[in-house]
Amino acid sequence: MLDFFIQAIGFVAIALNLLAVQFNKYHKIILFKTLGSALFVLQYFMFAFFKNDSTAYIGMFMDGVGIFRNIVFSNNIKNQKSNKNAVILFSILTFIFGLGSIIFAWNETLNEITFTDNRVLATIIMVFISILAVLAKLISTISYSIKNPHTIRMLNIPTSICWIIYNAMVFSIAGVVSDSMTLISVIIAEIRFKDKKEEKPLKSTN
Repeated sequence: MLDFFIQAIGFVAIALNLLAVQFNKYHKIILFKTLGSALFVLQYFMFAFFKNDSTAYIGMFMDGVGIFRNIVFSNNIKNQKSNKNAVILFSILTFIFGLGSIIFAWNETLNEITFTDNRVLATIIMVFISILAVLAKLISTISYSIKNPHTIRMLNIPTSICWIIYNAMVFSIAGVVSDSMTLISVIIAEIRFKDKKEEKPLKSTN
């Protein structure tokens, strides 16, 4: 029952993330992305707390920083302020939280294994793959600071690829499905908005 509930949280987040890229207005994209991130924070926490998966803390911290970042970016754009300083700040925070989370996960795992264990190599690989979570957040930090919806969708592509690999490592089925579908959703949205743009009649110059 608990496993079902944890995965269900992720699937609700999927729906919100898929809806986000189908909008062509910045604030709607950010709203739905932020709500989706909030649910993934909850899911990662439950993976870590109930399933003793310390690597899930990485995703939880990264999404937590992302929520606060989105609120700041959205507010700055609403008030026509530059996001330059905020991008620098959240990039630094993302790096610090990400590095701290990776070290924490590494130490937790080392407490459970010995250096003669074959799992050591797998753990080392896992830590390096977890760095993808940090990279994903750095890319999204840049993308969500830009008001252009097309740019946000395009930068969603490398971000989603990073998260697909990360979520596969922490066995978040919903996360893998979410970002795989996000890639498809981005393509659909780009085709849809391109078609709408081409369908607009040319204004008369007379």
